[in-house]
Parts: sequence; C-alpha cells; structure tokens
Amino acid sequence: MLTLAVLLEVHLPPLSSLLVKAGLGGLAGAGGGKAAPLLLPFLPAPLAGLSLLNWPFLVLSLYAVYYSFLDLFAGLSWSACLALPMWLAATAWAKGGGMGGSYSFPLIGITAPLSPSRSAGIVHLLSWLVQVGIGHAAIEGRRPALVDSFFQSVVLAGLFAWFELLFFAGYRPKLKKEVDRRVAADAERRSMFVEASGSRGSGGGGPRVTRSRSSKRA
Repeated sequence: MLTLAVLLEVHLPPLSSLLVKAGLGGLAGAGGGKAAPLLLPFLPAPLAGLSLLNWPFLVLSLYAVYYSFLDLFAGLSWSACLALPMWLAATAWAKGGGMGGSYSFPLIGITAPLSPSRSAGIVHLLSWLVQVGIGHAAIEGRRPALVDSFFQSVVLAGLFAWFELLFFAGYRPKLKKEVDRRVAADAERRSMFVEASGSRGSGGGGPRVTRSRSSKRA
C-alpha cells in the first residue's frame, strides 16, 4: 500500500488540482488548488507539513473506510496504527524524503541515487517477489491467494494480517476459533487432495482412499 501510494502521488496530477477542475475547490482548500491543504495542522511541525490532501490520503482512506465497514474496531485501529503512518511516510517519500529527491540502498548493492518513483517501484516489486516467490512458493509450498482472488490479495490481505495481531491480543475469540476451524478444514482437504493425486500417479487407488476416509467420518 505504501509504495503504491507513493507511485500514484509521483505520477498522477495533484489531487487538489483535480478537485478544483471538478468544481470541488472547497475540498481542495485555499489557493485555488495550487497548494494542498494541511489536514492535520495540530501535529508536530515536521509531521503536520506531510498531512496533505493527496493520493496517499485518498488511497489509504478508501482502505480505512472499507475495513471499518467490515469490522469497526479493526478498521479504526488499523487506520490509526498503520494508515496514518503510511500516509505521512508516503507523502515524505514522494517529496524526496528531505534528501534532495534521491535515495540509495547500499545494503542491497544499489548505491546510485534513485528517484522516489524508482525506489518505490523497486521496493514494490521486491515485496511481491518476497511474498510470492519466497513466502508462498518456497516456504508454504502453496499457490498465492492472488491466483484465486485478485481482490482478496490486493484489498483484504492487509485486514487479514491485522486481524492476526488482534487475535493474538485476544480480540473476538469466538471469531478466531471459527477461523482456525475453517483453516484446519481447508488444510485437511488440501492434504487429502495431494494424497489422492499422489496415489493416482503411482498406479491408482487415490480416489478409493479418499472415499474410504470420507465414509469413516460419515
């Protein structure tokens, strides 16, 4: 979300100017849309200057509203603990982070200065590589949820991860038990499918094993 917000802020026209063109100049604040208004002027000076009406704010607000619609406490807590810091960080990143618009990553062998756009793009691609190539393929040995549902992977995955932390803290224990039950049932179905597929590949008998187990549970 963070790198996506940075890329949108860098490559799209300023959100405030688009609001003015759409006849919503009141939302864009004073200045005719030339300067985005500060939405949180009460924050300490370095942070208040980053609280702009911009694309990171819009993107993360949409996530926050949708998450809050699904679960009010989870959505609001996610907004305060993650969305707000990501908004301010994305704004700083898109502005160059106070480093003259350049970045360098010597730890990964990149020492040449990078623009906010390129650095965000690299981090975005590396994040997908780590999650899909290493997390799902190498560690879990399962295909990513992206294959089954693009919406779930891009939109809901953040809320799922946040719920893991909330469950650990004791939030909604009944829901956690139900989720654990469904996860266990799904894992059992997958293991039965793999075993049945292996049996068929070694000379058949896989379907009979599956039916026999099902009949025992019945």
